[in-house]
Amino acid sequence: MDAYDRIEKLMLEHGEKASDLARATGMSTGLISQWKSRMQKPSATKLAKVASHYGVTTDYLLGNQTLGSELKKIIKSESERLGIPEDDLTQAFLARKPVSDESIKLNRESVAHYFDTLYSQKNQAPIDVVDEDLRDYLDELRNRPEMRMLFSTTKNATKAQIEAIVKMVEEMQGDR
Repeated sequence: MDAYDRIEKLMLEHGEKASDLARATGMSTGLISQWKSRMQKPSATKLAKVASHYGVTTDYLLGNQTLGSELKKIIKSESERLGIPEDDLTQAFLARKPVSDESIKLNRESVAHYFDTLYSQKNQAPIDVVDEDLRDYLDELRNRPEMRMLFSTTKNATKAQIEAIVKMVEEMQGDR
């Protein structure tokens, strides 16, 4: 697996096309096509842009990250516990975490938590019981793009920020 194979894998994971990657990184789609056809290899600068876009390291893209023996043991036990192939866990871990035995002290709990979080997000069950108020909110989000935009914009806001926004909206509605 070379750098382009890893880039292509990341594009698939993120639901992106070469044109999306090109737009996000300021590169041309022609350049990415040259990487795909192996006519040209990505430069260090371009790899850094791709790595930054996907939140991975350039070492991951180049295939230079290796796992220490302790991490290999942990991944093996997590693979057995979760019923997920070791290769899948290794790739998932390396794609999102710069890892070296020298720079990071790993412990079983943090790695187990990482995999639990990663795979629970992918396999979340749908909500079985929805009360009427929640159903109304979900319908508003589904049917009104401006409500989705508002929710998306404020989902990481603090309680104080939300309260200020609510107050501002209430004042605007009072001006009608």
